[in-house]
Amino acid sequence: MDKQRLQYLLERNKTQTSTASERAELEHWYQELETQANFTEELSSNTRQFLEDRLLAGIESRIAQREEDQTVVPLHTPAQTGRFWQSRVYRMAAVFIGLLIATAIIYQYRPSSSSSGSGIERITLTTPYGQTREIKLPDGSMVMLNGNSEISYPKAWAEGQTREVSLRGEGYFRVVHTHDNRRFKVRTADDFSVEVLGTQFTVSKRKLGTRVVLNEGRVQCNLEQAKGKDTLLLKPGDLVEFAKIPVHYTRKQVDPTLYSAWTEHKLIFKNTSLQDIVTMLNETYGLSVNVGQPELLNRRISGSIPTDNVDMLLEGIAETCRLTVRKQDQNIYLTDKTL
Repeated sequence: MDKQRLQYLLERNKTQTSTASERAELEHWYQELETQANFTEELSSNTRQFLEDRLLAGIESRIAQREEDQTVVPLHTPAQTGRFWQSRVYRMAAVFIGLLIATAIIYQYRPSSSSSGSGIERITLTTPYGQTREIKLPDGSMVMLNGNSEISYPKAWAEGQTREVSLRGEGYFRVVHTHDNRRFKVRTADDFSVEVLGTQFTVSKRKLGTRVVLNEGRVQCNLEQAKGKDTLLLKPGDLVEFAKIPVHYTRKQVDPTLYSAWTEHKLIFKNTSLQDIVTMLNETYGLSVNVGQPELLNRRISGSIPTDNVDMLLEGIAETCRLTVRKQDQNIYLTDKTL
């Protein structure tokens, strides 16, 4: 079974729309999973989570069956006894292999926790290149992390405490309003943070700079500087970005859906320069892009491309920009097709 077929079957099973034959096909795949432990690496985060839950449920069922088997031990002849224990060993080995596989899958995506100097336990979650992950925060707010990103927050916020998280990379936030009107703060650096009550927005903190795009509601950007603090209020459609120093920002009106489309596993380009796309390929997918002629970076793209398939993404860029693309491991080489 290829990855596309597995993804399809898992989605159908998760939404309870699969047929009896599809469920049987998926059950057969589960039973042979120990021979394909690395098979799930390119699945979407939501589908992988569903698969993890299914694996754990299967493991629990097998452990329960094993305990049930142990409660009644029938009498056997010496030959039967040997076969009996051999069968028991095989069943225990199957459970153990299943546990190893599930642990290997879950370990990559499990939260890591640590304690700060104040004794408050914090949770840190990350995403690998090219993959997204949806996270529910202690207050019920939701965060979608883009590829190559990290978020850190306390395991719980005390009553009346500002809900503060730290972000590296890119995240789309859907913040819930609390009964006591507690503020929610996203901190990307010591001298910059975004503060809200309840809203939806994207924050990006990458090597080349920081960007905030507001989809709904209202946010306040806190710009700290040597002379004190300054604030900047954003309304829906506002984009604010800066390279290194927050007070040296630019502000403009944009279509916010262009900057949050990745949360729906697609990229929307609207007269976007190849230079910006090269930056995205490096920061989000971990690809090193080599452009044959510097002037090619000025070419622009408009259109929509899925994010789940890097090869398809590269083909779309090549076709639209009239480029030849050569991929070698994590290195991408772009040359002018018109020459």
